[in-house]
Amino acid sequence: MRNDIENKILIPFMLLLILSILVLTIISIANSYKLILDNEGNYSRRELDNILVYMDYTKDEVQDEDEASQIVLDYLKERNIENFFLVHSDEYLIKNINIKDDFFNSQAYLLIYEEYEDYDWTLGYCLEKSSLFYEVLDNERYLILVSIIVMIISMQVTIIVSYSISKPIKQLAAYCDKIIDSSSFNEKIDIKRIDEIGILSDALNNMIARLEENNERLIEMKSLSTIGQFAAGIAHEIRNPLTGMKTSIQVLKYRLCKEDNSTNGRLFDGVISEIDRINELITGLLDFSRPRAPSFQETKLLNVIDMTLKGINKAEEGKNIEINLKYEEDIIIWADNFHIKQILLNILNNAIHSIESRGVIDIIIKRIEKDDGHDDLVEVQIQDNGCGIDEKNLNKLFTPFFTTRKKGTGLGLSIVYELVKINKGTIKINSVLNEGTQVIMQFPIYGVEENEEENTNN
Repeated sequence: MRNDIENKILIPFMLLLILSILVLTIISIANSYKLILDNEGNYSRRELDNILVYMDYTKDEVQDEDEASQIVLDYLKERNIENFFLVHSDEYLIKNINIKDDFFNSQAYLLIYEEYEDYDWTLGYCLEKSSLFYEVLDNERYLILVSIIVMIISMQVTIIVSYSISKPIKQLAAYCDKIIDSSSFNEKIDIKRIDEIGILSDALNNMIARLEENNERLIEMKSLSTIGQFAAGIAHEIRNPLTGMKTSIQVLKYRLCKEDNSTNGRLFDGVISEIDRINELITGLLDFSRPRAPSFQETKLLNVIDMTLKGINKAEEGKNIEINLKYEEDIIIWADNFHIKQILLNILNNAIHSIESRGVIDIIIKRIEKDDGHDDLVEVQIQDNGCGIDEKNLNKLFTPFFTTRKKGTGLGLSIVYELVKINKGTIKINSVLNEGTQVIMQFPIYGVEENEEENTNN
């Protein structure tokens, strides 16, 4: 027999159940047996007392003792009383008992007797206790039958209950073994229960989901580390030749395009544009792999937004874009000024690129008051009515080199995500395809993190 969880649950419960039913049945039979013994003893005592009374009455009525004793003896023989005996000088005058041994000194019999000295008689009742026990069993046969039926039903119920408990536990064990063998976190265990096993199942699914997430992050960190090493190694090797190439092409353009030759000019401009794009990619790689160490300070959010808006090109490719700034107060945050500007610049540039010709970009700033005792936050929302993002791509937006633009590097939002984390903030992106995108960021308000920083320094 396998020593599995089902047997560990089933066997103790079944033994306990059987033992309980047996004990109750035995107690019931023992009580019935004792009751019958008492009843038989009381009945025999009453009958014996009645006989003694009759004997006294006869002796008083008949003067001749021999005649009186004979009348009593004839009376008792005529009655043929069951389990009755009458002894005179070791001789049985009446023996209605089927007993061969010396029952006077045996515990196997129920003996009720009296000695009548006037006649030198010993009379009484003698019952074999085993016959009474068989009578009890016969009387209690329905109880025994019911006990057996209850025992069988209870055993079946115990088997079903133990199976219902052990089955999900076995599923959990098999699921864990499968994860260990395959190292795959794609599948989830489906146990719909509202008890502790269901809670354990949900907790295991949540743990597996976190392990999967952490595993993906670990893979991502390894790839990012490789990217960082690669970027740091080739940045200077590529940038210096690019600078020389750009300068040389600009000189060639000046020399060869003195006359109005629009075709050559466009070719040179295209080469210069591609060189700038390569340079932008290298800069993005460096910013992503080795972001500048933060310098936390009191940062007026409106000032940073104003400087950022001055640095973007709203009229790119003839677009007509309206940018609206909505706020209730000038909130001061505790963050790196340069990082916040870089975050806003990347997000606003993405919003502008998502608008084809005419559109609106709203920048909304508001304070988030916490009712749970935590410190207040500032929330920055940037939303546009551009082309939006397909739902299947939303979870890939912060992945390095993932982009939906033909000329995008795929590093902008990755840099934004890292800078937001560095500045102890959070970021979330909501988007509907062909309707627009909403970026929600939250940062700590000035005074909270600044105090923590001072306490750490002290």
